[in-house]
Amino acid sequence: MGETYVVQQGDWLSKIAAAHGYDSWKEIYYHPDNAAFRAKRPDPDLIYPGDVLVLPDRDPDSPGGDDPPEPSDKTYTATGGETLCHIAHEHGFPHCKRLREVNSAFADVAVLKKGDKVTIPEIRVEEKTKSNEAKHKFVRPSAPPEIYFVREDGNGYPATPVPSSSPSFDPHFPKSDPELRELNLTNYHINKAGDGTAAFAGEADFEHDLESSRDTDHFKVQVYDPKTTGDTIEVTLCAMRPEYTPVVAGTAKKYGSPSGHRFPASEDRKLKVSCKRIPTTKYFRSPYLRLVTTESDQAERSKQSLLVTDYYGVSTSGTPASVPGFPEKEQPKHPTEEEKPFVEILDHKVRGLYDVPICEVKKCVCVKDREIKLEAEIQLAVHVMTGSGRSLDDLREQIYKWMRRCLAQAHLRPHIKKIHTVAVPANMITLSDGDGRHARGKDASDAESKVTVQIDGHTFEYKPTAGDSPSTTAGKLKDLIEDGGYQVKGPFPVKVDGLAPVPNAVSSPQDMVILKGDGSLATVTSVHSTDTRQGIVLTDDTNVNDFKVDWPFQHRDGRSLHYNYRTDHFDIFVAGTTLKGVWNGGGLFGFSPYGAYDGWNTDIGPITFLNAAAGSASQKPFNPTHEMMHPLMHAEHTRETAGNKEIMNASTSTADGIDATKHICDAPIDIKYNVIGYGIVRLNGQEQTGRGGKKITETATSRLMKVSKFHNVAVDPSARSTAEG
Repeated sequence: MGETYVVQQGDWLSKIAAAHGYDSWKEIYYHPDNAAFRAKRPDPDLIYPGDVLVLPDRDPDSPGGDDPPEPSDKTYTATGGETLCHIAHEHGFPHCKRLREVNSAFADVAVLKKGDKVTIPEIRVEEKTKSNEAKHKFVRPSAPPEIYFVREDGNGYPATPVPSSSPSFDPHFPKSDPELRELNLTNYHINKAGDGTAAFAGEADFEHDLESSRDTDHFKVQVYDPKTTGDTIEVTLCAMRPEYTPVVAGTAKKYGSPSGHRFPASEDRKLKVSCKRIPTTKYFRSPYLRLVTTESDQAERSKQSLLVTDYYGVSTSGTPASVPGFPEKEQPKHPTEEEKPFVEILDHKVRGLYDVPICEVKKCVCVKDREIKLEAEIQLAVHVMTGSGRSLDDLREQIYKWMRRCLAQAHLRPHIKKIHTVAVPANMITLSDGDGRHARGKDASDAESKVTVQIDGHTFEYKPTAGDSPSTTAGKLKDLIEDGGYQVKGPFPVKVDGLAPVPNAVSSPQDMVILKGDGSLATVTSVHSTDTRQGIVLTDDTNVNDFKVDWPFQHRDGRSLHYNYRTDHFDIFVAGTTLKGVWNGGGLFGFSPYGAYDGWNTDIGPITFLNAAAGSASQKPFNPTHEMMHPLMHAEHTRETAGNKEIMNASTSTADGIDATKHICDAPIDIKYNVIGYGIVRLNGQEQTGRGGKKITETATSRLMKVSKFHNVAVDPSARSTAEG
């Protein structure tokens, strides 16, 4: 056996053979001692640095033997994402023209999919005899271009780039900036960077900018192209729309995970990106880029923002132009009116396209796809009160459009599990409301006291014993009422600020909700107690335009709705013109269970109430999201001017715009929040010390995810169905 040789960067078999005195590379490749090498590298044109060859012994003065038989046409199985020019180059052809001639099925294909079988013909060798004293230099065909998505960490512009002739040259140079496997929607105000106050680099800024790089959701497009001689190239980015295969369940269609993706049918979801050559290299890189969810942001930075958004209410007129070279299932197509509400932002993927310049027939396109991550869905139940003035479609627009755009920044999507119009009930009774007192058992004349409840003309009466707690009296009434053919929800203990339990004298008041035997709302016509200590009250305020939800959720109006209509999801209730008793006096807030994350002083929730204006997408598009995030973050508002573009600013915007309150801060954005139980801290991922010396290391997005999962309203989307319940 001869000596061994380790393949170096820039080697090919003919070069190795010539350097070691062989007449042909075949003497090495087909020698019996290289059988293992042939099994590893069945294509002699594809060898790699580090491969080990045996250089067989031979007499340098003897003529070479007969060439072994050269293999006939071969078949190559595509791994997906390759072009015919890529495959042609790897097999010794300068471009794809010959491969297209012998592979009619791929004659017009721009990019191959995984599993495609490509026939590789024999290379045609033509010999010509001609007197010529000129020296000729063999030039190996250049590698085809590649496209990447990278994060700019400042390592893409070394002072002295490694030349391609160097053994240490890396074809993916510059390799120090990480290649991104997925992309994220930006959480920043479109013109800001750094801690949320610095300026974001512009479209003409191709080099590293420290403040812009601090947005962990930014990205750049990078292209390797050895053939282009100019200093700029162009790449097209597309927001590939997810397409769903509907499953008919009963009378409704349900949509699960996407079954594929199509090119966008409108130009506003594409972005032409200019990439500039990295000096003295064959690499080109774009300015800083972002993915955005609103048209206003895209318009403000039209050369640096790709719009990836919903289709709710979007005009889909006209027939979109086809994209040559791609399969029918990826061709642009408008979603149907039925599908539009269910097209998720986080189901999109971003596609980069670059025309391969070495392609003589101008059909090969370099393609790179990147997904956007969906981590969880927040399940919603929306209850619109009769007479509120809001339609179900008003709330659908706020959720399917505006809430979806905001939550996508936190890798969340809203999912309406239930949406309906509900009557304001008049069926909740409360024992010892506000004071929690136990019964005396006597009336004002020292006779036996009575507690009386009248329901739909039926009278139920209980005589409390001295010392009966509110829960005891409520339990006795429940038994009587259920024996009468009704259903009773509860009793539910009521938390009251400042109420100190006293043994045998004071404990929690108790709520009970009365339903008919079939589960529909009962009408409690009257309640009365003659006991001098233990009272009973009826919640029968059906004035939807004067609804009471006193802080901290003490009023019976709000409790009555919650007990009647609560679900396992996050409940949103929409009332009329005014909600009374909330801090701002205007009428909207969100509440959460007491004790969880040192939350609000109430034992029900998480829950949100909205007034009619907040239930209108034209008046308050971002408000339902804002109110929902109070209980799902156990936090109040941003506390400084820098937070005036955040969704949790004290006053939400009345319309979309680049300065609208529509962002959820993420590291390293430095926004100050009043976090319940922790005092005022900065939700920026850095360790903060809050009230009582407590430590918190969270961002607004991470806190939203954690608290939502704690309340079991944010669930794994893997078993999802986008149909409304």
